[in-house]
Amino acid sequence: MRGRETSKEVIATSLKLAKQLGKVGVVVGNCFGFVANRMLAYYMREAYLLLEEGASVEQIDRVLTGIRPAGGPVRHAGHRRHRRRRAHQACI
Repeated sequence: MRGRETSKEVIATSLKLAKQLGKVGVVVGNCFGFVANRMLAYYMREAYLLLEEGASVEQIDRVLTGIRPAGGPVRHAGHRRHRRRRAHQACI
């Protein structure tokens, strides 16, 4: 994360370290969440919208397993939580 006073040298060193660790370094400003978590939030939102529109867990995960996270978005988050939410909504 780059701050107002972060030097170019610090950014370069951080990116080099990420590469040495086998990670992908991404330079972002100071904002909500880490890059992967910010992307995952929208990924999961769309997966849950598909569930609400009638797609099954198996359909969503089969199509999206090639895209991270491995196993598909619903299994990644634990589809039991979604089932509980659906059951709760049915009771309201």
